[in-house]
Amino acid sequence: PRIEHQLVDYYVEITYVYGNTHKSDIQHVYVGNCNGCAIEGGGCTDLAANNYDAEATADDGSCLYNFTVQVDMSEVPSVSPNGVHIAGEFQGWNAGATPLDDVGNGIWSATVEVPVGGFQCKFLNGNAWGAEEPVPAACGTDDGVGGYNRIIAWDPSQSTVMEPVCFGACDACNEDGGSEGGTDTPYSLTIQVNMEGLSVPSEGVH
Repeated sequence: PRIEHQLVDYYVEITYVYGNTHKSDIQHVYVGNCNGCAIEGGGCTDLAANNYDAEATADDGSCLYNFTVQVDMSEVPSVSPNGVHIAGEFQGWNAGATPLDDVGNGIWSATVEVPVGGFQCKFLNGNAWGAEEPVPAACGTDDGVGGYNRIIAWDPSQSTVMEPVCFGACDACNEDGGSEGGTDTPYSLTIQVNMEGLSVPSEGVH
């Protein structure tokens, strides 16, 4: 029979070729999606999680991990003097509670604490509602007010840092030609090499 929403005790029994048997220690696992219900002995059982509970005997899906979100603001005409923020279900959709840091080249970044699997959010060019990004339907879900919430899926066993996404877009800025200027726009680049301690030929360095 199918088991759902139960705390199950189990062990593994091995029978060797000569008939001897061995049983493992009794293990405990919760089967089913708790969805916020209370589980006897439930808690976070992952040592790698921020909220690991050494006394928990069953994982209730409450484990939280550090995850770095990144948004590219390079195609936004003007970044708000109030900075860039992220609001999401992981922090109660508070528009001004989670600021991002400007890490250069138009990228803004913040480390947030989220459950494994995925979460909904929106980036804001500022710290108040009305400045949120227009999330495309292709990477969002209905927010109930005529727009979309961004969906970010992730697995801590694969990566704890998301690739930067363009503000108001599903992918990186300038993907597939991008917006203003596209990917063929030329830029000046200065390259330097330190020749200290070396004999420089009369032809110079190339």
